[in-house]
Amino acid sequence: MRSTQRSILITGCSSGIGLHAASYLKDKGFHVLPTARKAEDLHALTKLGFDAIELNVNEQSSIEACVASVLEKTNGKLFGLINNAGFVQPGALAHLSREVLESQFATNVFGLHALTQAFMPTFLTQKQGRIIHVSSVLGFVPKAFLGAYNASKYAVEGLGDTLRLELAHHKDLHVVLVQPGPIQSKLFSNAVTIIKDRLNKHKKNADYQLLETMQKDSKDHWFKKGPEATSKVFYQALTAKHPKSRYRITLPCHAAAWGKRLLPADWLDKMMLMADKDTPKLTHKSTHQAEALALAK
Repeated sequence: MRSTQRSILITGCSSGIGLHAASYLKDKGFHVLPTARKAEDLHALTKLGFDAIELNVNEQSSIEACVASVLEKTNGKLFGLINNAGFVQPGALAHLSREVLESQFATNVFGLHALTQAFMPTFLTQKQGRIIHVSSVLGFVPKAFLGAYNASKYAVEGLGDTLRLELAHHKDLHVVLVQPGPIQSKLFSNAVTIIKDRLNKHKKNADYQLLETMQKDSKDHWFKKGPEATSKVFYQALTAKHPKSRYRITLPCHAAAWGKRLLPADWLDKMMLMADKDTPKLTHKSTHQAEALALAK
């Protein structure tokens, strides 16, 4: 399948996976339309030669403006949509308020769905294309103190699987879930910033151990891959005649998938707890700080 000048929209291209994918796919011949929220990120993308589009997936008006701009630039066509925008909202579920969970889902789930839905008339008219949802290894196995992110990615898995069934009669219109494991990006360094903001606003909050854990997760490790690993998978999903329903990246992701398939639930829990042995312990005393921890703005 030739990729020359097929248009691809990628969300969340300010850094990391999205930024690298934009450059990689452009070099492969795609007409890449990267998006970002902030003016400085859009300016940086423009300097790199991209036709960047402003997009805040949390705002319906921004989604509608983005769709209109894309279709104007592409003569009403779009071959690929890569839903990459997302962030981590760290903290114990006992501490996270409804408002915090809603903010997590607003970007990672509701925004993804709204953008996909807005382009659906285009995809259905074309009867071809690729809709790629960036999920996570945490979309099928849990990690303590990342429950909000876990839940959002589990939801993304459900949306992707269901949409794939609903579009199954369109043989050239495919829905793909990409499950990165540990990838070098700003995902966890941004989570560190969220925790630091909490600590600065609420001096009584002493959950520094969670901060230390997130700082460790933000660092590069031997099992982390660079964003090029994800870019290559995007290319495979966009160009394969019959793309897989799921693409898993990194050794931890593949190991977790086999563990999920083969191990009893309690064994898998023990495996995940061993991997997260440095995470803080939830106590009765810590729950008294729930209000402080819940404020993530």
